[in-house]
Amino acid sequence: MINDYPVKIIYISEPYAETFTPIIYALKDWGINHKKVVSD
Repeated sequence: MINDYPVKIIYISEPYAETFTPIIYALKDWGINHKKVVSD
């Protein structure tokens, strides 16, 4: 019996997913710029 624990899952994104990158960075920048207001 082969020990398959922990289970290994590999995710591979499609090239189209890279179109989402600017949105992720925009959300990150928004969070950094509004951190003080949001965390109060």
